[in-house]
Amino acid sequence: MADPVRLSQAVRADIAEQISERFGRPGPFLTLEATNHLGDSLKVMLLTVKAAKRSAGSLEDRLVDTGQWHHQILRANMARSFARSVPASKAADAKHEVVEVARSDLPQAVEDSLNAAMAAAPPDAEARLIVAPSYQLNALWLTGPQTDQVSIVAAPGGPDGLEAGQRFTGDQFVRRVANLKPIAGLGPPPEMRELV
Repeated sequence: MADPVRLSQAVRADIAEQISERFGRPGPFLTLEATNHLGDSLKVMLLTVKAAKRSAGSLEDRLVDTGQWHHQILRANMARSFARSVPASKAADAKHEVVEVARSDLPQAVEDSLNAAMAAAPPDAEARLIVAPSYQLNALWLTGPQTDQVSIVAAPGGPDGLEAGQRFTGDQFVRRVANLKPIAGLGPPPEMRELV
């Protein structure tokens, strides 16, 4: 199983403050009483075409840790935006720099998937966000001593594709993705290419 993926309250508070500054609204952000508040934080894992099509290896062996964290931003209990941050060092408890804040339909899809998946998962399960740009695919990967489940968050669908809401074991997910045709020209950003 991969390293635990939890951020300390101090790191989350600093991330929330940086997001608040980007919104141009100083003041409380992390608390539930705030208009906007920070929801779940998920480690971002990359699945490349090369890794998906490799003939052997578990899902964990195929994923690349991007170093980024995805943070849900909630407003009136709806996830309307997200932020991405990068720690100053490889340690999760290092100070993070917020590198992106965006509005999108993705955070609500993540929120819905995460709520459904965690309700059915053991209490020790941890969630990570899988991004597979070449397949226009986002998924949640729940891991733990008794857990290896992937829940599709967003995908283009189609007759042979994957669809939001589908759930698989890690091995089933890898087999399904390996059979998909990647979208030409999409893939990891240049700074990630040497890692994959």
